[in-house]
Amino acid sequence: MKIANTKQISEIESKTINDLGLESLVLMERAGLESFNFIENKISLNDNILIISGTGNNGADSLVLARLMFLSGYNVEIVTIGEENKSTYENKKQLNIVKKLNILISQYKDKEFKSTLNKKSLIVDGIFGIGLKRDIEGYYFSLINTINQSGIKVLSLDIPSGISANTGKVLNIAVRADYTVTYGFIKVGLLMDQALDYVGILKCVDIGIPKFYADDIKINLIEKSLINQIYLKSRKKDSFKNKYGKTLLIGGSLNMSGAIVLSAKSALKSGTGLAYILTEEINYSIVSTQIPTAMTHYHNNKVTKEIKDLILSVDSIIFGPGMNFKNDFYTDLLKFIIKNFNKKLVIDAGGLSILAQNNDLLKNHKSEIILTPHAGELSKLMNLKSDDIQSDRIGSVETFLESYKKVVLVLKGAKTIIADKENIYINSTGNPILARGGSGDILSGIIGAFCSLGLSILDSAILGNYIQGLSGDIALNEYSENSIITEELIEYISKAFKLLEIS
Repeated sequence: MKIANTKQISEIESKTINDLGLESLVLMERAGLESFNFIENKISLNDNILIISGTGNNGADSLVLARLMFLSGYNVEIVTIGEENKSTYENKKQLNIVKKLNILISQYKDKEFKSTLNKKSLIVDGIFGIGLKRDIEGYYFSLINTINQSGIKVLSLDIPSGISANTGKVLNIAVRADYTVTYGFIKVGLLMDQALDYVGILKCVDIGIPKFYADDIKINLIEKSLINQIYLKSRKKDSFKNKYGKTLLIGGSLNMSGAIVLSAKSALKSGTGLAYILTEEINYSIVSTQIPTAMTHYHNNKVTKEIKDLILSVDSIIFGPGMNFKNDFYTDLLKFIIKNFNKKLVIDAGGLSILAQNNDLLKNHKSEIILTPHAGELSKLMNLKSDDIQSDRIGSVETFLESYKKVVLVLKGAKTIIADKENIYINSTGNPILARGGSGDILSGIIGAFCSLGLSILDSAILGNYIQGLSGDIALNEYSENSIITEELIEYISKAFKLLEIS
């Protein structure tokens, strides 16, 4: 499914209205009907409905919904907000229609609004649409604050009022919706981290806009249909371990042995045929005891011929989990890998810290590279503040990748972004059960395993994130999101695989 920003939505709607000849009022009617169907099928409520309508086309959509609900027997009340003389043509048209039906309509007044909420079972938010760019203040702020404190279910149309459709940023205040019905295409901001606590259950509905108008949009939602295209085939009956790739994991330091173990276990759970670990000598016995199925080696802070030979013999490398990035040995080792290893390299954690201090390494490399930073790590790679990354995650990813080829960036977050220079994907799986130390190590292990099995770096990153998120979704059926140990999540990788195979 394509995910669009406001500029793209505007262009698509313009083509639909001006080139195709499908009038805006027709699209609006379809939006209202699909919203009505969603309410009828998904929301349990009594007859008392409050529709809050702004002066734009989002408000017009809400007025269509008000009419449809009124004609279906619901007790509908409309509160309008904003200066009527600034209303769009479509808004004025829809308001005239509902007035002729004698639906109860009043203008928003702060002191009287709370009494309007009495006995309502649903509030429909049609205040602002996707064009909002300014911070919300004044009586709009008061209105939204009252809605949020009401305890009444809220349905937002297209986007919760107060959320930036491009970045997901909360513009001073935003409606906390229980449900959001969005029209035509999912808006980028609906999937960004800050917005997720405001969107509620998200449903994208078709309102008659041709899908091929979005063919050039490069942002995609990772759905099951995409995963089916890249999912690993069943193993042949005459299989043996060397047919399924060799993965080398480099990392682990004093008091940080757990990270490399989590990553190695996840790589093996995800199908790599052989796993090797290179760690500090002090960790050797700890690591080899915790994961005897991996072949553990240690180094003495020298890039020896044996280490070089091991590197060049494997199919994928995971560089960084639990790594002491201040050790010059790892900087030298990463330089060797990037310049000489012509297969797939996942750089995570401590490896990203080394890259931040040696940015030129990414400008001339033989390796096909996947970087897996969170916002703080990407900010160091880009010499920005973490808040700058979070305020525009998609834009930050695009800016970073402008300078690099054969690099896939995985920007971790509540909805992880996976991208190369041509494509951007947003993961659809996962939940807060994954928000704990070690989840990133598990992810790097899964991705590294898929790299060793012959998937491209982009497909490995897409499938790896989907599988990890799905593992978390399955785990949430059995655990509270507040109470699980990270290593327990590894067991759900197998369940995620199985679910994909049978669904």
